[in-house]
Amino acid sequence: MWFGNRQNLCCLETCLKAVAAGLQKYQPFLLLVETSISSSNDRVTWMRSSTQHLADLIMNRLKAEFGITNLHEAEREVPISDQASNLDWSTQVTVHVILRDFTKFIEGTARAIRFMRTQSSL
Repeated sequence: MWFGNRQNLCCLETCLKAVAAGLQKYQPFLLLVETSISSSNDRVTWMRSSTQHLADLIMNRLKAEFGITNLHEAEREVPISDQASNLDWSTQVTVHVILRDFTKFIEGTARAIRFMRTQSSL
């Protein structure tokens, strides 16, 4: 259980909601990456399922701590409007951009989790 003052709990709730929404936002993009990469597909499949598992864990925490059962639809899902074309180069660029952005998001998430951990120990 997270302890702290009211401001820390609000910050915790905001951070967890942002992390959960971001993880859920990347699910359709990671599915596109998974279908686009034929080699090393096990790693991509693991990454996608681990991302979903982490999003589920955070949503369970949000539900237990703050009573939040779901995120707004706009926060939760971003439809892929442009599927990658069948051109190899275009597909490779699309996959690269998705993975680059996902990496940046995960780096920020790790910083947020470290911050929440330090706030809860005060």
